Amino acid sequence: NPNGEGLVDWPSYNLNEEYLQINLKQKKARKLKEKKVDFWRKLMFEKTNNKGMEHRKINTEL
Repeated sequence: NPNGEGLVDWPSYNLNEEYLQINLKQKKARKLKEKKVDFWRKLMFEKTNNKGMEHRKINTEL
């Protein structure tokens, strides 16, 4: 059991995206890669929107 006496509580996997941050001092944290996920999500959204606009330009030119 990782939640033994005197240890930092190691949260179970759940929708809150909690995890145990292992460093010199252990602590419970949330959303390990939230900033990276947001960056890629925005980038992919922009790319898909731009492709749609390019497709529309081609259709109107024909």
